[in-house]
Amino acid sequence: MKITLVDIGDPRALFRLLNACTGSVSCYGVDLRHNQKMEELICGMVAPGKGIPQLELQVCEADDFYRLVRYMREGCGTAA
Repeated sequence: MKITLVDIGDPRALFRLLNACTGSVSCYGVDLRHNQKMEELICGMVAPGKGIPQLELQVCEADDFYRLVRYMREGCGTAA
């Protein structure tokens, strides 16, 4: 399942959530779960006080998909 997250205010919180996912969560074919290098790369590109403008993810498990939608609905960003 494909989900596009926009206006991610706290990238580190998002990566904590991704690490808790049971199935693969990938961005352009790279699994982001427990991928410290990708976390540092993505979070390092974010200007201080800013969030991630957009991140397109491919999620394998339905529970993980709904977990991401719930995360975004709780005010951490927007799911498109």
